[in-house]
Amino acid sequence: MFAPAVWATAMPLAVALHATAPLWSAGLGWGLLAVLFGSLVPYGIIHFGVRRGTLTDHHLCVRERGVNGTVRR
Repeated sequence: MFAPAVWATAMPLAVALHATAPLWSAGLGWGLLAVLFGSLVPYGIIHFGVRRGTLTDHHLCVRERGVNGTVRR
């Protein structure tokens, strides 16, 4: 519940809805756009890298990787 991925998804949506209080549809649109480019696209790229084998896992903390994130062999 308090994981960074959850906050990165929920907070832009909540802020956009609050900032456009009378026009909830506009806030929902801006919030979903922020969620798309702020969390879904980056997580999708990481997931694709894990599936391809260029990244070892989604944590991105293994120091044996090269500078660009690929696994050294």
